[in-house]
Amino acid sequence: MAYEGMDPEEQRSNAGKMQNTTAAAHAAVQGVAAHFADTDKFGPWVQQFAEDMYGIFMPQMHGIVNAMNDNAAVLLRRAQMQEDASRS
Repeated sequence: MAYEGMDPEEQRSNAGKMQNTTAAAHAAVQGVAAHFADTDKFGPWVQQFAEDMYGIFMPQMHGIVNAMNDNAAVLLRRAQMQEDASRS
């Protein structure tokens, strides 16, 4: 059986980089949310900003982080499949 793909170690390396990047993105989003929560807010824009922050921005960022983590898991599975195929 012929198997096409990346070198397994390169896949694992890329998966690790992807996981580190998603961790950094998640931390940045949490930092912005914490800063927003700790800041005194005044004016009519506050409600709209909060709705955008928690209703749009945060869910989208969580979706991006989850998708990247899922893709990293796929890379790890493919690396293992490729190694398993090469041993048989």
